[in-house]
Amino acid sequence: MGGVAKSEQAARARARQQRVALDRDRAARDQRIEDATTEVFLAFEVRAQAVQAVGEAEDKIAAAVQLIRGEDVKPGQIAELCEMSLGDVRRYSQRRSAPTVKAVGPVGRPTERVRVVGDDERATG
Repeated sequence: MGGVAKSEQAARARARQQRVALDRDRAARDQRIEDATTEVFLAFEVRAQAVQAVGEAEDKIAAAVQLIRGEDVKPGQIAELCEMSLGDVRRYSQRRSAPTVKAVGPVGRPTERVRVVGDDERATG
């Protein structure tokens, strides 16, 4: 009987070692998942800031193009002056500040404010 008890103790010790090793692997995996998830949330913030910056830049471009148009400069000349396509000149000339809406991020949570492009703008762009 002493041999069976000793074998059982050895088996338990081995099982414990395996579980400890598995727990270490599981903890490392959990840490990698947490790190990657953190990167996703940080990237969402960076993206929201970039979307806002693009909208602001587009508004500034449109205001400047409209100012040039107000000086009776023809669209083709504006395109040449500003090194943009004639289509872009037309699009910026017709651009209005549009209302902003909440954009939806992961799991339907509002994350940022973005400009909505209307059908009339898409048709002229």
